[in-house]
Amino acid sequence: MRDGYRSATAGLRERISALRTDVERATRDAPEIVLALLPDELHAETERALADDALADADASIEALTALDAALSRVAAELAAAVARADDELRVEREPRDPPPSRDTRPYLLEEPLQARARAAVELAVFAHDRFAEMKRWGDAQYVMRFAPDAIACILHVHLRDLAVAGGPGLARAVARLSTSIPPVLPDVRLRPETTTLRALRALRFVREAEVGDADLDAGYLLEAPPRLAACMTRAARAPLIALRSLDAEIRTRRGALEIDWSAPLDRSSFPGLDDAVAAALAIRRAVTVPGAAA
Repeated sequence: MRDGYRSATAGLRERISALRTDVERATRDAPEIVLALLPDELHAETERALADDALADADASIEALTALDAALSRVAAELAAAVARADDELRVEREPRDPPPSRDTRPYLLEEPLQARARAAVELAVFAHDRFAEMKRWGDAQYVMRFAPDAIACILHVHLRDLAVAGGPGLARAVARLSTSIPPVLPDVRLRPETTTLRALRALRFVREAEVGDADLDAGYLLEAPPRLAACMTRAARAPLIALRSLDAEIRTRRGALEIDWSAPLDRSSFPGLDDAVAAALAIRRAVTVPGAAA
């Protein structure tokens, strides 16, 4: 009887060892975004199963080993299913859409000669990312440019405002939004510059904040997102996000779109924020899609 019991246990132990190896490989090799989108309950069950020491205990009961086998089987199946779904779920389904014209009616309109110079400065900055970019007028002192840095379709919407009203040096103040497409399965995410008002709302728990363990990002932005997803996105785009903080940039995802808003004075030779916004958008888009899934 003793030998028979040992034989049955040995087979179960071999199965558990193989399952543990499969789970460890899956959590190591799966794209970060796949793991970031898994429910917290599955992360907790995975940690418990991998921490269970029944396999290392020579005197573990068959009940304990059976329970560990069942837990690892569930985790392995869930991880395999998530990876298999990734090619379909983490896919960019459409190109970014043109924004609606701004309804802003404040006296920020530019005279045409100055507007033409400001428009040329925007074009010059965008052409540095894609020499085939196209601009079209989108309303009073508003323009939309379609371009594809690194073959990723983006839309830049710029509203030019008169610096005589907006204040500051340069040709005009550019109120800008850069958009690109991301998988629509992603939940809504919002990164807002840390302000006194937001700090007060956070203290009163009127806003839900995630922290990513990066002092500069956690101090510079209020991150409203599932923590693992926030970490995945911000780690990929850390440097440009930190740079954009000085321009009070706001980043959000919603309904399959990633949008970055900022405002900066525009002059003939520079468009502050554009390079960093492009870098952040491309890095985040790459982080939230899996290789081969982007349309």
